[in-house]
Amino acid sequence: MELAPVILFVYNRPSHTEQTITALKANKLAADSELFIYSDAMRNPAARENVNKVRALIANIQGFKNVTVIHREVNFGLAKSVIAGVSEVIGKYGKAIVMEDDLITSTYFLTFMNQALHARQDAENIGSVSGFSFLSKEEIPAGYPHDIYYCFRHSSWGWGTWKRVWEKIDWEVKDYQQFCNSREQQRVFNQGGNDLTRMLHQQIKGEINSWSIRFDYHCARNRQFSVLPVQSLIDNIGFDGSGTHCETTDAFKVALDQSFGENLAFDVTASNKKINYLIRKKFSLTILKRIRRKLKHLFNTSL
Repeated sequence: MELAPVILFVYNRPSHTEQTITALKANKLAADSELFIYSDAMRNPAARENVNKVRALIANIQGFKNVTVIHREVNFGLAKSVIAGVSEVIGKYGKAIVMEDDLITSTYFLTFMNQALHARQDAENIGSVSGFSFLSKEEIPAGYPHDIYYCFRHSSWGWGTWKRVWEKIDWEVKDYQQFCNSREQQRVFNQGGNDLTRMLHQQIKGEINSWSIRFDYHCARNRQFSVLPVQSLIDNIGFDGSGTHCETTDAFKVALDQSFGENLAFDVTASNKKINYLIRKKFSLTILKRIRRKLKHLFNTSL
């Protein structure tokens, strides 16, 4: 099995970056994996010190087959950086594992990701794989017999895909108006949570800048699932207020089981209705949540 290259995007969080690299280096396949690190340039002078600290940290990384560091000379921002970086690497290697600077991985993360990318490389109904599970081990329905499940929602925390998927994405979402006029297309998209359509609208209006929601939209339009493990191999430490797009919360905190993920079976042939119901429920906005979000937005913009 040819291992997928690993792409890591970093910016101005030296402590998070160090923890991410330390955990990644402890992976069973790290020494055999190519690592590409994209370091974004400072957005403003206030970020200069921490950007320089991150660049000093990634200057002499050991523990991988090869390490390539790319310093951006101007600030790309996360969305542009991910689209450009993944396009560059995946165009050469045909597949890639993608990470950001606030993800702690299990020692079997790379093992799972490479096995999943290999097992589903020719499956046209699969758009991506991820080491993060939207459901905790306790939330997985009792008696579910598999190591993985198919999800209608893409996970951007420790994920991977193939050139066959990535090169077909329309980042401009040229069929957006057609989507707005089709309740059926919106229903299909919202199988992963009704917040997805809201985020797509925000993206088109320029209120957010997300590569992930556009990737989600592409997969939904092409009826492609994401493959996720029943037990998370990723712990996101970025919900401490340090991230650009993350609030402070413990809602996604997980305890990594370092023994999970070595010899998993990829024998799932269909999505599980109960699992997808639970995920859809977790991410769907109730009327009360919508009112609260609206009031919060109005309050913040009035300050």
